[in-house]
Amino acid sequence: MKVNYEFYGTAVWITKAGSNFNYVNQNIPFKEWGASPIWKGETLRVHSPSEHTIGGTRYDMEVNVQMSRVVNIGDMYYSFTSFMFSVASPTALFCTKDCVQAIDNFFDDLQLEN
Repeated sequence: MKVNYEFYGTAVWITKAGSNFNYVNQNIPFKEWGASPIWKGETLRVHSPSEHTIGGTRYDMEVNVQMSRVVNIGDMYYSFTSFMFSVASPTALFCTKDCVQAIDNFFDDLQLEN
């Protein structure tokens, strides 16, 4: 695990050569821009506070997944997906207590302090 302080806040990059990231089928890049319909996860970045903002709001944490194309078509080589998290303003209102606990357990298990 690599901790990088050059970005906004603290960025934790989780990269591992030969890692077993799952392949993702993304229809939007394929249908809209003729890009690869299949992508492979490469890097998981955790930023705290978030690197990006939505409507001018910076969130407590951002998880960014970088993927590279599997099918060599189109001009897009990488695809990024970000998930924003807020401690003060949770948006998982649809979650049951068990769902919230599962989310908390996931982030507790990351052990980002090490």
